[in-house]
Amino acid sequence: MSSQKRLYKAALLSSPVMGIYGVTPMYIFMLAPLDSFLFGCLFLTCIFFCFWIANILILRFQEIGWKRNMISYGVIFTMMIGFNFLFQYKIKYLLAVEIPPKSDFIYPFLNSFAMNTIILIISHAIVLQERKRSSDNKVIQLEDKNKEAQQELLMQQFQPHFLFNALSTLKSLIRKDADEAEEYILKLSDFLRFSIQAHKESTVTLKQELKFATEYLEMQQIRFVDSITCKIDVSEEFLSHKIPVFAIQSLVENAFKHNTFSKENPLQISILSKRDEFENNIITVWNTKSLKRQTEKSGTGLTSLNQRFELLTGKSIEITDNEESFCVNLVLIA
Repeated sequence: MSSQKRLYKAALLSSPVMGIYGVTPMYIFMLAPLDSFLFGCLFLTCIFFCFWIANILILRFQEIGWKRNMISYGVIFTMMIGFNFLFQYKIKYLLAVEIPPKSDFIYPFLNSFAMNTIILIISHAIVLQERKRSSDNKVIQLEDKNKEAQQELLMQQFQPHFLFNALSTLKSLIRKDADEAEEYILKLSDFLRFSIQAHKESTVTLKQELKFATEYLEMQQIRFVDSITCKIDVSEEFLSHKIPVFAIQSLVENAFKHNTFSKENPLQISILSKRDEFENNIITVWNTKSLKRQTEKSGTGLTSLNQRFELLTGKSIEITDNEESFCVNLVLIA
């Protein structure tokens, strides 16, 4: 709701209350008849509603501040000069109340200035609250845009890293076996097609990500044959949950990048699902560890994944690293 609508709503709700408050002293102390009291309430309600309208119109031309307050009191004073005649000759007559001469002019003006002060306080509060809400919305929008920009930057960091490794693998296969290289190119084509489509999204379903990671593993199986073993055991109920795109694939890729393996000492990779003690749905990516002697330890891939997780979920990934294995737990997004 805009501040203008909220101001008009406040005017409609508060004017009758102010009207009753303004005429009640005359009814209590001057014993005015009940029908005259009701008429007086209606009359003052209309006056205070006019005060509200005047203040709302002033807000369109003058921001809140001392100038606006001075203009408001000046307008109300001018309005009260006209209303005072009605107050003196109409209301006094209808209420059948004799008001002491000294109060003829002072009471209505003091009462009106007091009510206008309340109107100014309420209207200021509404305008400032609306401004704060608008500012908060802008901050949220800027934070969302900043997150999108950061995610895009992290994704751009991932793409060259993957393509470099894929082309290096293809180069090795061409020298080794042309038929396997051709099969690898076909799988790489499908893999890149999915990668380009997924790149438009920050998250994908676990089912899509597992398909993506499986295609990557199949490409590696062409090259390494019996030097790798992989186990995927994921509960079907988890498949519809979301996960950052390339999350599992990048962890699997890191296992190949940083470890040595052979037929005698194969690289073992497991992708498993579980539910932790806090009822979080977890995907665990585990691999045996046999680090290469000369491995570039930039940590870019793992750092980027962790940053993307923090941007999307506010949580960090959980890493367990020991001499025999490396394990990462990823909390799925509901």
